[in-house]
Amino acid sequence: MKAVRLILALAGLCLLTVSCKKTEAPRNEVMRGDLRQTLFETGELVTADTRTFVMPRFGRYWSNFKIIGMLEHGTEVTAGDSIIQLDPADVKQFIINQETRLETQKANLEKFLVNNAIQLKNLDNNLRSQEAAFNLTKLQMASSKFETEKNQRIRQLNFRQAEIRYEKVLRNIEYTKKLARYDEKIQRIQTSQIQSLVDMAYEVLPKLTIRTPINGIFQVGQTRRRNGVALKVGDEVRVGNSMGSVPDLTWMKVNTTVNEVDRTKIREGMPVVVRMDAMPDLKFGGIIEKIGILCHEYSYEDSRKVFDVVVRLNESDLRLKPGMTVSCEFVAHDLKDVLYVPNDCLLRENGRYYVYHRDLAGLHKIPVRFVTRNNVFSVIEGDIHEGMNVEPLSTINLED
Repeated sequence: MKAVRLILALAGLCLLTVSCKKTEAPRNEVMRGDLRQTLFETGELVTADTRTFVMPRFGRYWSNFKIIGMLEHGTEVTAGDSIIQLDPADVKQFIINQETRLETQKANLEKFLVNNAIQLKNLDNNLRSQEAAFNLTKLQMASSKFETEKNQRIRQLNFRQAEIRYEKVLRNIEYTKKLARYDEKIQRIQTSQIQSLVDMAYEVLPKLTIRTPINGIFQVGQTRRRNGVALKVGDEVRVGNSMGSVPDLTWMKVNTTVNEVDRTKIREGMPVVVRMDAMPDLKFGGIIEKIGILCHEYSYEDSRKVFDVVVRLNESDLRLKPGMTVSCEFVAHDLKDVLYVPNDCLLRENGRYYVYHRDLAGLHKIPVRFVTRNNVFSVIEGDIHEGMNVEPLSTINLED
């Protein structure tokens, strides 16, 4: 009889235990495994290298050129191909005018050199005449020492006059030679300036054929005068206006942003997984190439504060086109074999972190070291182990 009662009591205890387990909510635990911390942002594909062709200033004599040849929009080009031809008529006319000026200037220079040589020769003849007269007067004065004092005085005055005339001729010759050198220098500078204009114009001619330095797709520029209508043959383009561009489609980048609260989670060189919205099954690897220094509003309609981020793709794929929308997965951390708990089970208090563990003795507050977290889990270290139960903060009265 006692044995039967013992068996019935044990059976009731078992039923009670089973019933308690069925009604008890499942507890959170410390888990071990690999954890990846990621951020997701949308962005837009752009080419890594795009060359824009702006009308340059070819000296101060031309402010605009007419387009007389241009490739069609979307034409595939290779480095060295001609994409735009500007009208060389104005430059050629300038060359003709300057070459005419140059010939005239050279003729004037030659005439000046001849006239200067004749003038110097005449001055030299005059110098010889004055020198002869001076020497004659000098001899007369030397022979007058036996004459009267009055005649000697006259000889001295005549000698002084001849000396003055002779010195005047010498100074005149010196001044004339100096002026001639200056005039010749001016004439040669003017000739050199005109020659420089001719050379400059000849250097401009080949530059009027615009060539692409890279491979890519030619994109026609837009005119400002007709509300953004594409340029065409016959249009005039002013200095500083864009004529077109050639993006290199071989390598791509992504222009995207990250929220200001996530700025500390990313860094330059960090890996990124890029997926195309048009091809969600494909993914491409990349790295963060640049992070903006200044924070700004996302858009006029969206006041979120964000930082600009440029992601460079590590792979080349001709299916990638500029303007495509992409999703960027920033891999902030890719940790292996770590301990982690749900975010709701980690308490931050006065700059320290804790988890709550419940056992038969009651609820225990255990200090841990926080490593990192993602949207779901937090990686921690400390006096914990895999499988250890932790209590969600929502079930604990933290004020007690």
